[in-house]
Amino acid sequence: MITVFRRPRRQVALLALLFLLVLALALGAYRSPRASIAAYVVMAFAVASFFGLLEALLTRVTLDHDELVIDRNFRRRRIAKGDIAAVSWERGVGVVLKTTAGAMMKLPDVGDSQSRANAIRAWLKRGSADAA
Repeated sequence: MITVFRRPRRQVALLALLFLLVLALALGAYRSPRASIAAYVVMAFAVASFFGLLEALLTRVTLDHDELVIDRNFRRRRIAKGDIAAVSWERGVGVVLKTTAGAMMKLPDVGDSQSRANAIRAWLKRGSADAA
C-alpha cells in the first residue's frame, strides 16, 4: 500500500487566494498610468507567490513499498526502507528521520507531524515483519 502525505487543502487554498490577490494588485498597478517602483515590487511578490503556491502543491512525502520518497523544493529524494534507523517527532520540530549512517533529516511539514511519524513507524515495522 502506498501512502502519500500532502499539505492540507486549507493551506493550499489560502496560498491560492493570496496569489490571486497579489496578481490582481500587480495587474492593477501595471495598468496604472502612473506605474511606480511599487508596481514592480508588487509584480515581484506575484511571481514569488506563484512559486510558493507551486511548491506547496508539489511538496509531498510518499511511503512506497520499499522506499520513502520526499518531493520538496522541486527535487526528489529517495530513501530505502533499510536505510532508516529511527523516526522521531517533537512539537515545534516536526518529523525527523535518522538514517543508519547517522545522518538526521527533517521531513517537510505536510499535515499532522505526530500522525506522520506514527505512520512511518508502522510502515517500517510492517517491512520488518514481512522480512521475518
